Amino acid sequence: MRRRPDSVTFVAGARGSGKSSWLKQYARGFGRVAVWDPMLEYGAALGAPTVRAPTALLSVLHTAPVLIFSPEAVSPESFDFFSQVAWVRGAGLVLVDELATVTHSGKASSWWGRLLREGRHKKIEIAAAAQRPAEIDKTIIGNATRLIVFRLGRLIDRRLMADELDIDRAEIDTLEPLEFLDADRLTRKITRSSIVFAR
Repeated sequence: MRRRPDSVTFVAGARGSGKSSWLKQYARGFGRVAVWDPMLEYGAALGAPTVRAPTALLSVLHTAPVLIFSPEAVSPESFDFFSQVAWVRGAGLVLVDELATVTHSGKASSWWGRLLREGRHKKIEIAAAAQRPAEIDKTIIGNATRLIVFRLGRLIDRRLMADELDIDRAEIDTLEPLEFLDADRLTRKITRSSIVFAR
């Protein structure tokens, strides 16, 4: 999958639409990755152990090319800790799945907000996903240079993403499972594609 330096990518899609599969494929294109993995699903895909304790995450902070953090207690506090670790670690991809479990609509705050607003100065790229765009912080959507949109169940979410992409909502309404729109905000090019699984 293509990528470019200093990018922020937001992936929207209902449960089972293909967004996590897309993120796993995308992450394989990076040498250094830090993953927020509340559902314990990235370890096997990226071939790295999943860390559950904050102290264990700190112990491999500078030695492991792929960090996967799935805290025993998923909370805004544990996410803030992960975001601070990602900031200290620096260059590489920071991948966040299920963003709505740890942020809310409005402005991104604390270390997550700093990653989104200032991360490019440390060569940090971000890819984050949510099932419902209406439930997450608006900072990532506003700063995203790339938007990936899979099938969305709620009308409010389809309207929101159609407005962000400046397209007719019907283009999102007709997406099938594993189909997505890939919008590059810098070139204003939107392509329709689908997940292809490696054999």
